[in-house]
Amino acid sequence: EGAGDYQRKKTVSSFLTSSVQLEPGPRRFFVNADGLGEEATLKVELLDHHLRPLPQYSSDNAAIVRTNGFQTPIIWNGQDRLKDLPARVRTRVTFEGKGNQNIRFAALYYR
Repeated sequence: EGAGDYQRKKTVSSFLTSSVQLEPGPRRFFVNADGLGEEATLKVELLDHHLRPLPQYSSDNAAIVRTNGFQTPIIWNGQDRLKDLPARVRTRVTFEGKGNQNIRFAALYYR
């Protein structure tokens, strides 16, 4: 990170999962992570199989995870059980905040 021609002015840390086949019915998503808090968060967004963001679960409606732990539920707009999802989804997770370099991410999963 820096001002040089070969450096980025801002570094964004994120990852995108492969497309996952969901079973019918409500789904819950979880993370295992540490180093989270007010200055280090995970922004979690859902996209369809073709990389199109799902409006109700992305952008301004993305979930923000601030809690450390094992099997920490991901909550979108007050909901932890998501209905009416497409058959296949991808998840984009972005490490945000001043302390984002302190986040230790271990797992993302659903049931």
